[in-house]
Amino acid sequence: MIFLLYIIGILLFVLSFYFGYIVIIPFVLALLFLSLLLVDSKVFYFWLLSLLIAIRPITIDLFFWDDFIFGFKITHIYSFLLIALCFLAVFKLKVDLKSFNLWIIPVIFFLYHLAYFLNSLLNGNVYGSLEYFLRNAGGVPFFFAIGYILDSEEKFIKFLKIILIPLLILVFFSLVFSFYKIDELYMITGNQKQFWRLKLLYHDSAQLVIYLTMAFIILCYLYIKERKFYYLLFIYLTLIPIYATQTRSAWVSSLAVFLIFLIWIKKPHYLIPFIIFFILNFNSILERWNYAGIEFNEEAGFSGRVGLWKIGLGFFLSYDPIYKIFGQVGNIIAKGDFHNQYISWLVYNGIFGLVFNSLVLILLFIKSFSLTKNPMILMVYAWIMISGFLGNFLSMPNVVVFLWSILGYCLRNYPK
Repeated sequence: MIFLLYIIGILLFVLSFYFGYIVIIPFVLALLFLSLLLVDSKVFYFWLLSLLIAIRPITIDLFFWDDFIFGFKITHIYSFLLIALCFLAVFKLKVDLKSFNLWIIPVIFFLYHLAYFLNSLLNGNVYGSLEYFLRNAGGVPFFFAIGYILDSEEKFIKFLKIILIPLLILVFFSLVFSFYKIDELYMITGNQKQFWRLKLLYHDSAQLVIYLTMAFIILCYLYIKERKFYYLLFIYLTLIPIYATQTRSAWVSSLAVFLIFLIWIKKPHYLIPFIIFFILNFNSILERWNYAGIEFNEEAGFSGRVGLWKIGLGFFLSYDPIYKIFGQVGNIIAKGDFHNQYISWLVYNGIFGLVFNSLVLILLFIKSFSLTKNPMILMVYAWIMISGFLGNFLSMPNVVVFLWSILGYCLRNYPK
């Protein structure tokens, strides 16, 4: 019955593209009703959360990114639905939070960002406060819900494979359109020199490359565990559309992930196809990379990451001493995106927030990796921490869900 329910649900998602949101609302309400009144099974919540997370890249984020319903972004509604279901799973399954290693740290982290969320909300910044919550505190419910549900390595691998299937659909179409350009599927970056960046139907290239990199990391992990050739083939193929997005942070972080993968499997010769690809595209890679320098235009202001970092630091230095310590999260939308996670924390959460957020991530990483020696943790952290210097990937809700779900699994299912 559960499988039939999800087949119907996926069909309703597809139909909603043609007939509007009214088609899917009854299904969502039915799921909530069923979850609240009838089901307290790990199996049910495993499939419920796994499939709702898995279908997001090819439904909500792909088609409804800029759409609103009832005055709210559909992506926000969907994210809060997932968070609500995580809280529901924790309640219905009677999850013991203390069974998680370092359980108090995610709780404090959640409460800290919840306080900032409420402060921003009370100051009338509704949209900004919702964005802030999803980008920061929104991953913690997945830590406890997914971490409890994935009670074995077999389930963890199954969870990753469920997530991977829709991502491989994106890899396939991204690969096709990396060679066959259609204007609507690309965005253009640059002033003096224009760079065509693959984005498919997403809001921008960053959204696409996040999912491509997730697929890349999962494929690397599955190859480590199962050593099947087709995983290795997909690893190489996924690098092509990652390159086509022309996203420099993804280039660097994907290279770091790939090097960790090669060191882990002790197969340095697997780097040869990558080196050949790099040599063939060296001029275009260098040209795109050099665009990271400062440009100044009296109308447009600074462009390029260094210029954005200077703007962010300028905001921080202009603060009163109290705001330098605790930040000004209430103006999260007004100040914009600085393409650097650590500068964003400094501006919005102050010196205390920068140190606090960094320490939480570092402590959870050290504990989870020391317990599990799981290469997935190593690859995910290489991705998010390196990307943090060149973008705000760690504040993307989809990345937050992915990271905290993996941390929850590692810190719940291994002895203290």
